[in-house]
Amino acid sequence: MQSIRGKPNSRNAFPERAFSRERGASKPNRAATPEALVRLAKVFTAVLLGLATASANGAQDPAPREAAIKSVYLLKFPQYVSWPDTAFESETSPLVIGVLKDGAVADATERLASRTTAKHRKIVVKRFNSVNEIESCHILFIPRSVDRRLQTEAIVRTRNSPVLLVGERGGFASAGGVLNFYLDPDTTVGFELNPEATAQRGLRIEAGLLRLAKVVNTKQPSEER
Repeated sequence: MQSIRGKPNSRNAFPERAFSRERGASKPNRAATPEALVRLAKVFTAVLLGLATASANGAQDPAPREAAIKSVYLLKFPQYVSWPDTAFESETSPLVIGVLKDGAVADATERLASRTTAKHRKIVVKRFNSVNEIESCHILFIPRSVDRRLQTEAIVRTRNSPVLLVGERGGFASAGGVLNFYLDPDTTVGFELNPEATAQRGLRIEAGLLRLAKVVNTKQPSEER
């Protein structure tokens, strides 16, 4: 049985510093070069798989491992994203990660959120059972189990809000989502990034994250197959 794992290369590996527990080390190295990211990739992958294994409680089923790996990404994306000041009530307000209809990812994210912070902010996980329940959050994960109609509703509902919208269905980013997970043939987890959707939502993505992502653009309805 093949295992789901994070990318062991420079395109989808986060710098080692993203996993440092030192309080002053939560910011990524802005001067990091692609070569440095390559050197740190193997270290990241080892840490990622260690966290994923712990979160999945040693399960051999690839489903919980995939959920755990995605939860690690959700928790580390904020290190590379800037929200407008108005997105937070105060400097001590938590960063809220919303999860729509996905108990596995929500469970894994909650377990890991208790061990980390996002730019010194506490991380809170909210579960939404329907699009109508979606309320204030900074990151919103929409799993592939949500049908395209509801996916589109969620994109439209949050389009003008500073929400980092993350999906895992083919075409999600090009439909207006910000980030989209995908699996390579070798079962490694990668992600797409839509700069247009990012700008529309008032978010800023650091260049380091752009280098690690597969960049896609928003397609107009007439362009969709």
